[in-house]
Amino acid sequence: MSGDVVLRRKTTEKPPPAMSDPEDTDDECWNALEAHRVKLIAIIDPTRITPYLRQCRVLNRDDEEQVFNDPSLVVRRRKVGVLLDILQRTGKKGYVAFLESLELYYPQLYKKITGNDPARVFSMIIDTAGESTLTQLLMNEILKLQQVIQDERRKAKELSVQLGAKEDCIRQLQVKDSELRKHQERVQKMKEERDHFSEELRKLKDENYDLAMKYATQSEEKNTALMRSRDLQLEIDRLKHKLMKAEDDCNVERKHTMKLKHAMQQRPSQDVIYELQREKDLLKAKLQELETALQISKDGKAAKNRLYIQTLEDDRRQALQEHQDLVNNIYNLRKDLRQAEDLRDKFMEEKEVAELQCLTLRKDSKMYKERIEAILQQMEEVSIERDQAMLTREQFHQQYSKSLKDKDSYRKQLRELGEKCDDLQIQLFRTEGQLLAAETKLKQQEPATSMSDFDENSSRSSQEISIQGSLDEDNLLKNGVQEMTLADTRLDNSTTQMSWEFVEVRQRFSIICYLTAMALCIIECFIERCASPFQHFMVEQEKVQSEEGDIRDQSVVEGFNPTIFHCSLQKKAGRPIMQRRAGRQRKAKNKEELRRVSKKEGDEIKRWHTRERRLGQHNRK
Repeated sequence: MSGDVVLRRKTTEKPPPAMSDPEDTDDECWNALEAHRVKLIAIIDPTRITPYLRQCRVLNRDDEEQVFNDPSLVVRRRKVGVLLDILQRTGKKGYVAFLESLELYYPQLYKKITGNDPARVFSMIIDTAGESTLTQLLMNEILKLQQVIQDERRKAKELSVQLGAKEDCIRQLQVKDSELRKHQERVQKMKEERDHFSEELRKLKDENYDLAMKYATQSEEKNTALMRSRDLQLEIDRLKHKLMKAEDDCNVERKHTMKLKHAMQQRPSQDVIYELQREKDLLKAKLQELETALQISKDGKAAKNRLYIQTLEDDRRQALQEHQDLVNNIYNLRKDLRQAEDLRDKFMEEKEVAELQCLTLRKDSKMYKERIEAILQQMEEVSIERDQAMLTREQFHQQYSKSLKDKDSYRKQLRELGEKCDDLQIQLFRTEGQLLAAETKLKQQEPATSMSDFDENSSRSSQEISIQGSLDEDNLLKNGVQEMTLADTRLDNSTTQMSWEFVEVRQRFSIICYLTAMALCIIECFIERCASPFQHFMVEQEKVQSEEGDIRDQSVVEGFNPTIFHCSLQKKAGRPIMQRRAGRQRKAKNKEELRRVSKKEGDEIKRWHTRERRLGQHNRK
């Protein structure tokens, strides 16, 4: 074997010191060699290291021709200087190859320059001892290298064990980090709920204040409206009184006009008056003729009849006197009759007025009686409805309190289920960490066993390499295959067990999520069922209140005393008006609370759905 034989580098040989920046490292390396340039030029023979440098591809044919065949380079030292200049142009690669050549061919010079012992001495041994002892030297060197490999593998095993411990610690820290994140999420959720509740409390306080202000303004408006209604009622009563008086006057005037019309109808007509006037004229003419005849007869018979006339005159005077007395009596009687007729007419008029007043009073009394009966009947109906409403309200209050208790229990169960879900998530993370730790341990055990078997077999084969090389290799392969199968079965068993535990945890987690979703649906349905009768009850209460308001207005219009009416209602209801108003306010608050609770439950359901989707995505990953 010639001196140009160059051995391959082993994986265990120590590389030269590495540098960070290429340009800086090149300059630093060659500057370090420039300090030993005189020794290098004095000791190195270029014919020994040039083949190795050609093999490392830091020199080419032209460089070799320049070093050996240049006529100007006759002296060996000049050749070494030119060779160093050529290698310096190649950079770090030339530096590394030059140091390797020094390590092979000039180990003492390599130790002086670097301060490290050379790891390879093959070329020097080959040159000095020859090729006869090469096999023995190679076997010794292989044993040394196997010992070094075993040490390195032992160190690698220790480092892998430390790495596994660090990975387990990292996984535990990750599990703790996930637990802390879960607790932080829970704390953040509780803070958000606290902020939400405080905001709702502030809004409710503002709404309560606004409602109180509105209630005060409405009560003032109600009082003003009641005063106006009372004034209007008094004005209506005055107008009614004036109307009744005007009706009475109208009836009296109508009777007078009827009498005058009757008298005008009984008066004789114009033809009868003309006929009577004509008869009067005829009678006057006859009387005048008789007077003329009497005058003539008087003149003739004056003397004869003077006595007779005297008697007749006396008789006439007496008759006239009697007639005058009778006429006076008739006149007095007629006067008395006229006065009696006037009194009769007056009394008749008074009687008719009294009859009209009596009729109106009867009608008014009848109307008031009917209205009183209707109002009493309505009051009885309202009291019955109010009693029923109070009973239903008590029932609804009991049902509502029961529903609130159930809701609180459901919320408690929901909170417990949420905490259980979080605990199961944490347990799931821990089981995943344990599963990963078990897998890493199995992976660490598998290469460790294979490495130990390989080391033992390699040492045994190095000792018996000339006798049983092929048989040992077959046995090693068989043993390695068997141990690999055993490790695979162990890994499969552990992974199946951990996968079954993981599947069981996932099933429990999915069951808890399903139960929480069902509980939320049941709570929502129960709240809707409780809210519908409350709405019906509030509608009935509004109807009852509107009926009470109508009855109150009707009683005010008809002249009833509102205080007596309110007192009767309070006696029958058994509770004052302020308590009913407080009850209505409580109902409004309960209704608002139901709406808020239903909204909150819907938000929680959405939040649970999003959390379930995220967990599903995480499990799939």
